[in-house]
Amino acid sequence: MWNPKQIEAIRELFQQETSQKSVTMQEVRDKIKDHPTLHDQDAKKGCDRIRSEWCVIQNGNKPESDSASELPGEGKTLSEKFVSTLNSSYMSRNMFSRNDKETLFQLFGGMIRSGIISKTVVKDTLEKEEAGRQFLRKFTVEQIINHIKYERRLNRRR
Repeated sequence: MWNPKQIEAIRELFQQETSQKSVTMQEVRDKIKDHPTLHDQDAKKGCDRIRSEWCVIQNGNKPESDSASELPGEGKTLSEKFVSTLNSSYMSRNMFSRNDKETLFQLFGGMIRSGIISKTVVKDTLEKEEAGRQFLRKFTVEQIINHIKYERRLNRRR
């Protein structure tokens, strides 16, 4: 559960990421590790908190500390939980910036167009290239594979 002081610190520290709707786990780790209020928070929870701010801004609501500290799904009806799940799926598509997508196509263009998507091949390819090693610092292998699959589906529609 986030207290109002932590929420304010997140908003202040990640103002640029919130406005650009782009944040990575590594950025969160780096920024919160020495922060006096946020150093004990989990980076994943921090990422989730920042992404929840995107919804607040997108819906045009002014963020309020008390209501913002409520966990997703807490005290919600089934239909509200469903909409919340859709929103989180939508936001996860924005994890990869345009540059990230271009790098992904450079590294895995053939795999996106056709062929087998293999976790070991993806991981080996990422570890061989400097751009790939940076990807591994920003994203998990599973996130990268999911995005390769997503790009493949988009390619098939075109």
